[in-house]
Amino acid sequence: MRGTPQGKDAEAKALALVDKLPRSRALAVRGALAYRGASTDRREGLAQLRQAYQEGAEDDVVATICGTVALAEGAYDEGRAIGERLYARAPTKSINVLVWSINTEEQHDLARDRRYLEKLWVTLPESLGWPITIGHHVLQGELDDARAAIAFAERLGLTSAAADAAGIGWMRAWMELVARAPEKAREMAAQQLGDPRGGVSTDAHGFIISSYFLEGRVVDGESALFQEIDRQRATVSPFQGTFAVVYMIRVHRWLGRPPPEARLLDWLDEALEKYPDYTAQAEALVRTELALARAAGAGASGKATAKQALEAIEAMAEAKSAGDRGAKDAILISTIPLVRLVRGEAEAVKRWTESSRAPYRRRRLAALDAGLALEAMGDEPGALDAYRLSQDPILLDQEGFATLAAMIRVAHLEASRESPSFPALDAELVRLMKGADPGIRDAIEKL
Repeated sequence: MRGTPQGKDAEAKALALVDKLPRSRALAVRGALAYRGASTDRREGLAQLRQAYQEGAEDDVVATICGTVALAEGAYDEGRAIGERLYARAPTKSINVLVWSINTEEQHDLARDRRYLEKLWVTLPESLGWPITIGHHVLQGELDDARAAIAFAERLGLTSAAADAAGIGWMRAWMELVARAPEKAREMAAQQLGDPRGGVSTDAHGFIISSYFLEGRVVDGESALFQEIDRQRATVSPFQGTFAVVYMIRVHRWLGRPPPEARLLDWLDEALEKYPDYTAQAEALVRTELALARAAGAGASGKATAKQALEAIEAMAEAKSAGDRGAKDAILISTIPLVRLVRGEAEAVKRWTESSRAPYRRRRLAALDAGLALEAMGDEPGALDAYRLSQDPILLDQEGFATLAAMIRVAHLEASRESPSFPALDAELVRLMKGADPGIRDAIEKL
C-alpha cells in the first residue's frame, strides 16, 4: 500500500532494478512509481509515461500503463486513442484501457460507453458478468438486463467464496436503491458489513444510510451516520469519516435545522489542516458546507464569515486549476449554496450555468441546490431539469436524501400546475415514505 514502510521498501527495490529493463519500460516503471507516490500532483509521473510511450509505443505493457494513467488523469482523448491503437493490434492486452475508457461519473456518455463495452464483451466474454457491465445496464434503466448479468456472474462463479464478489454485491444494493426498494438495498448491503476491508464495509454502511434517507427516515439515517463517523475515526479512515459529517451538515441545511454539534465542525476544521488527501474538488465541498454551518450559528457575523470562505475557495480554484476550465468548474460548482447565501439567487444560478464543464458526478452532487436557486428565480423548467439530475442513479449510494428531496420538489411543482404526471409521482412518494418521520415532506415542500 502507498505510504506504508513496506511500500517504500518495495519502491526502492524497484528503482534499484529498473535500469535492467529496456529503456522504454524503465521509463514507464519510473513514471508509474512517480505517479503512484504523489498524493496530489501526479503530472510528473504522467509526463514520464508519455515519454515512455513515445519511445515504446509498440510495447503493449508500456501502452497499457500510459493509456490507463492518461485516462485516470482526465486526458480522455489521448488515453482512448492509445487504447484504440492497442486494441487494433492486441485486443487481449487492451482490457484495462477499455475499462478505464468507460468513465460514467466524469463524462457520462452512455452511447460511447456501450461501444467500448461491446469491444470488451467480444474480447473477454466473462466481462458480461462484471460490475462495469451491470452498472451500465442500471444507468440505462435496463434492470432486467442487470439482473441477467448478475445471474450470469453467479453461473461463472464470480460471486463464489473463491472470487472477490464485493463489486457485484455493491451493484446488487445499488440496483435496489435505483428500483426504489430501500429495504432490499439494506438487506443486500448488510451482507457486506462484516468484510474486513475498509472500503467494502464503508460502501455497505453508505448504502444503509442512504436507504434510510431515501425513505425519509431522517432519525434512523442520522443514527447510522453517527455510528459510521465513530467507526471511521476509530478503525477505518478518519479522513473518510469527514465526508459523513458533511453529509449530515447538508441534510440539516436542507431541512432548515441547526447545524450538527460544534465538536464535529471543529473536527472538520482540524481535518482540513491535517489530511493532505483531499482533492481540490473535495476540499471545496468540505469548506463550503463547513462555512454554511458556521454561518448558520454565527448570527449577524455569519454572512461575513461565509463571504471570506467563498473568496478563499475561488482563489484556490484559480490557483489549482492551472488554466483548465473543467478543473476550475469542478471546484467551483460545490460553492453554489454558499454563493446563494453571500451573493443571492441570480449569482447562484449563474455559477450553475457557467460550471457546465464540471464532471457529471459533481453536477449531480450540486443539482438539488441549483434547482432550489433556479426555482427561486422563477425558472421552473430549469429547476425541473436540475431536480431530475439530482435523481440520477450516479451517487445514489451517497445521496439518498437529495434524491428524495428532488422527487418531492418535482411532485410539488407538478401539483401546482396540475400536471397529469402528478398522481403517479405522488403515489410513488406515498409508497416510498410510508415509514418517514413526521413532517419531512412538508419541510421539503416549504424549502
